[in-house]
Amino acid sequence: MRLALIFLLFFMVACENKISPSVSLMYLVVNGNRYDGSEVIVTGYYQSGLDESALYFSKDQADYGMVKDAIWINLDEDVYWQNFPEDGLGDKARLQSLSGKYITVEGVYTMRDRDDVGVFGGSMVATRVIVTRKR
Repeated sequence: MRLALIFLLFFMVACENKISPSVSLMYLVVNGNRYDGSEVIVTGYYQSGLDESALYFSKDQADYGMVKDAIWINLDEDVYWQNFPEDGLGDKARLQSLSGKYITVEGVYTMRDRDDVGVFGGSMVATRVIVTRKR
């Protein structure tokens, strides 16, 4: 009986600390309905501009404006920055400073709330941004 209670407690704690799945950006866009409303981790080439805050599969896709294969990135108000030095910048300025770099983003993906015009393959409210380092 005691062992069953310990197992049940362990199971409940494990469920509370669920780990977000890491998926390919292309897989996420193609199978968006599978992840709609779910928290995921995805890596891609980040591009920021006047009317752009998007994660692309590659620099070439960003250069050619292949927005259907990209996702719009919004920041959660309590976003966590990993591998980013303390610099006094606000969250939006930090994200813009990563334009032209590969980053990993964790957050809630949605197919519907894409961007102002609705041309991207989905959007994500980022709860964690990880600056990707070269190997």
